[in-house]
Amino acid sequence: MEEDFDNGNSAPILRKRKRKMKNSTFLWRAKKQLKEGRCGHLDPETYEYFLRIGERVRYITREPEDDRRDFCSNVLQEAMGKEWEIASHPMSARILEQVIPNSNWADGATVRECLASRLTWDHLGCPAHLLETIVRDAGRRVKENEPEKAECVKFLEDRAKLFLNNLEHQIWESNFNHLTRCCLIVCSETDVEDLHEIVTQTALYVMSWGQLNDHFNSPLISGFVQTLLSATSNCCPLTCDKLQKHLLKKAFSIKNTSLAEKEDKSVVETASEIAELFNNEPLTRLMEAALAASSEKIYLKLYKKFFKNSIKVLAVKNSTHFAIVSLVGSCQDKFIFETIYDQLMDILDDLFGNGFTNIVKSICEKCIDLSTKQGDFIQQMKIWFGCNKKEDRFVPCLLRLKKLDHIDLSEDKITIDGSIILQSIFKFNKPIKVVESFLALDVSELLAIAEDPKGSWLFNSFLSSTTVGEKSRSRLVSKFRNYFLKLATTKFGSRVYEEIWKAAKFKERQLMIAELDRTLLGSQSGRFLVKKIQLELYLTDKKTWTARHSNYKDFAPYSKNDEIKQELS
Repeated sequence: MEEDFDNGNSAPILRKRKRKMKNSTFLWRAKKQLKEGRCGHLDPETYEYFLRIGERVRYITREPEDDRRDFCSNVLQEAMGKEWEIASHPMSARILEQVIPNSNWADGATVRECLASRLTWDHLGCPAHLLETIVRDAGRRVKENEPEKAECVKFLEDRAKLFLNNLEHQIWESNFNHLTRCCLIVCSETDVEDLHEIVTQTALYVMSWGQLNDHFNSPLISGFVQTLLSATSNCCPLTCDKLQKHLLKKAFSIKNTSLAEKEDKSVVETASEIAELFNNEPLTRLMEAALAASSEKIYLKLYKKFFKNSIKVLAVKNSTHFAIVSLVGSCQDKFIFETIYDQLMDILDDLFGNGFTNIVKSICEKCIDLSTKQGDFIQQMKIWFGCNKKEDRFVPCLLRLKKLDHIDLSEDKITIDGSIILQSIFKFNKPIKVVESFLALDVSELLAIAEDPKGSWLFNSFLSSTTVGEKSRSRLVSKFRNYFLKLATTKFGSRVYEEIWKAAKFKERQLMIAELDRTLLGSQSGRFLVKKIQLELYLTDKKTWTARHSNYKDFAPYSKNDEIKQELS
């Protein structure tokens, strides 16, 4: 599995890769425990059975849907009569978490009934995680309008109401708290009004629960309200606004901090006092969630009360710089953003010096969203990196987030934030000078970027940008002349080759494929590329290859379906 560092796509792909590695380690440990006779409360036969299921279920998504569902149904039938034993064991519960989403809804009825009978979840982490999986699976089936949609809606409605009825007594229990959060988010993401109404009722209940007002600085309560903000913003924005106003009065009030000892409790006079307000981490995280879920009106209130005169102080503190990232990312007003921008660009030395490059990345992305300050951002970055007179070295410095006087291309590695900032700059309205800096790189430098897991995604942004001209894309193809084989033989380079192939004209494709040979078959990524561009056909019958590929208007990779159609015709 490739690591995906593309802006906006990196998180899910990287999580999937890490999850795959954890699954391998998990099964290895489970096998070791079986050899040592440590099966917990499961009998060895059941333990060994689920261990075998775990080995196969890792690849279950590759199988046809009917085979997959039959297999998972058999597993759930095997679990009948001992659902609680299996659900409460770390190994078998984790296997069930992978089985249930791939099974028929009806086949999981006994597992759902077993878990539904529980009212308290203290010290029951495995069953609680399994129930979260079932809740998310029900929400997926509702959103995809599967035949069992009505049953799934009923299940979610019953769960959500049960959690709401027990909220006051069990919100302090960690497993129950997280189960309720999961259910709220799932309900808010469906298109069912009855489920949205439960989210609204939960928010109104929290606002009317006076005793809770003294506990917003608790990690559990803060996390719960953060989720509630996200859920209400998904399905009931008016309720979200009410909840935000409630938090302004109760959670973010000065009286909740040590500033209560001040004589004037109603006015925050200095940036240092505001910084003191953010000393509580749960409240800081709650503020970030409030910003992300805020309407323009609420955002303005939060900005004026807590950030307007304290941005520079908050931006350079470990505990609060994420709040500034949320402040920038949630801003929808061009005038306010320009005010924030001016303050933050004044302290670039502090931001880079402290490693808070995520703030700079957020500024760059917002420059695109609001179509402002783009030219000034590029110019200020060039000045900071010391490249204002050597613009051809701007790209290497930005990628490594190193000043020109301190950069060492052989030692300094490409950074994720540097790559994402440059990807964003390619989407600016007028990125021509940065494009020129990119194309001015030696082919050896371009190859190094293409073969780097973080740098390779630059080519996606460059080739897909509507503001990068066709001539610039053709120049990129020309830069790689006589190096396409070298590019195509590496893991990430082959992906860059494919992206260039998609954007290239037919004549450019002919030049690209002419440099390749069967040595590509020596690597897995090379074998995939050989199939996509039909290299074998090109090497054996160029005339047929040309006839097939010259008709492509969009120059998309040749698919298996296209090949079948050609053979049939």
